[in-house]
Amino acid sequence: MISYLKQRLNKDKSDLVVYPLIKNRLFLQRLESGNQPHLEAMPFCKAITPDLLLTFAINDGQDFTSLNPILLAKYNISEEQMWDRGLDTGFAAIQNSQVIASEAVWEIRLDEMAACTILYPSFWHGVEQQMGGPVVINFAHKNFVLCARKNNSEHLRTLINVINEIGFEDTHSLSSELYTFEGDEIQRVELRQIDS
Repeated sequence: MISYLKQRLNKDKSDLVVYPLIKNRLFLQRLESGNQPHLEAMPFCKAITPDLLLTFAINDGQDFTSLNPILLAKYNISEEQMWDRGLDTGFAAIQNSQVIASEAVWEIRLDEMAACTILYPSFWHGVEQQMGGPVVINFAHKNFVLCARKNNSEHLRTLINVINEIGFEDTHSLSSELYTFEGDEIQRVELRQIDS
């Protein structure tokens, strides 16, 4: 799906494909620790959870470039268009995610954009229907997300063990935190909630 979307990136600025990307707080720390960019050069970021951020980017065929006010002016698109295009691109992409089911922990895979599933509660409501109830989710990496049944303590312990084995030093690693959806709202799950 990503290669198809990349092919749509056209020289015509009105057809600019905008991608949503999920980053962790280190993304901002790295920006701030380097040469302080002018405010207009700072990427658009919105906090999704205490440790995860949403940003938007374009792809030149080689790499993603985060959008900022300077690039929006260059491509003559508004901030509202950036949001609309980015969320539309993300929604189209997650339709092609691969679900790897197991007894305890399920894995959602999608190159570059698995973590973007955090933006679409309806996606997780569908996973909950497949799994037979509410789920606890870990947005571990941009390419894969893990989840387990919320009401099964054995499966949740397996999920925690899997998370503990992940090396979060990878550039594209995101979060070791656990989340669940309450309606359309994402909520952090405390470990003590799991043990009860």
